[in-house]
Amino acid sequence: MDDGILERRMSALVSADVVGYSRLIAEDEIGTIRALGACRKNIRALVDENAGRLVDFVGDNFLAEFPDPLDALRCARRIHASTKALNRNISVSRHLIFRIGIHMGPVTAQDDRLYGDGVNIAARLESLANPGGICISDVVFNRIQGKLEMDFTDMGSRQLKNIPHAVNAYQLVLPQRPDPETPDGIPAPPQLDSLP
Repeated sequence: MDDGILERRMSALVSADVVGYSRLIAEDEIGTIRALGACRKNIRALVDENAGRLVDFVGDNFLAEFPDPLDALRCARRIHASTKALNRNISVSRHLIFRIGIHMGPVTAQDDRLYGDGVNIAARLESLANPGGICISDVVFNRIQGKLEMDFTDMGSRQLKNIPHAVNAYQLVLPQRPDPETPDGIPAPPQLDSLP
């Protein structure tokens, strides 16, 4: 895209960040940076494999764009599974655990950057997600309903920070099996080989 040219399009957006990142950095900056580097490499590959584009990855936060919300959701689940596999090599207190928000809406693209309510809503939904979980908007829910074997809890209408209208949100229901590899109270994401 030429410098300065604006393009409007509909995109499925995945916004994510690491739970407790500031604490992790404060306790072990070098170890956290190395672990995040391994995550970043996996995330970039998974986004590419699921027909997406990694827009940005700054600190512990990333934004990815997909043409289809099904691909966005599949990728988000695989990111959780991949991160869980990486966590097996480090102590529980050092685990990297993402929260992920997904929304589909209009964006304005300029060069490689994305702007607009679609991006902002995905970021706000991320803050509603449980650690290791995924929160989606009603727009995404309506597009994927019945197409993937996943259960969601209706969180109702939410007034998101700095978003002028309420957004209906849904939380992915995660397996509640005990797992010594995850901190107490955080359900384990599904195994990579069991994902649709």
